[in-house]
Amino acid sequence: MTVYPLYHPAAALRSPTVKKTLEDDFKRIPGLLKELEQRAAKSETVARPSEPETEQMKLF
Repeated sequence: MTVYPLYHPAAALRSPTVKKTLEDDFKRIPGLLKELEQRAAKSETVARPSEPETEQMKLF
């Protein structure tokens, strides 16, 4: 999971500085998504140990 904190859009209505920061942050999102896709592709090629099978517990 990736978290990308941003200002609330309403804050941009009150402050030109916040608006510029928010616009710049939104412009960076496509590049960050591409980077995350590349990392995910690399991690899929790495062999991961398999998790042991677990049995579904029953209610009764």
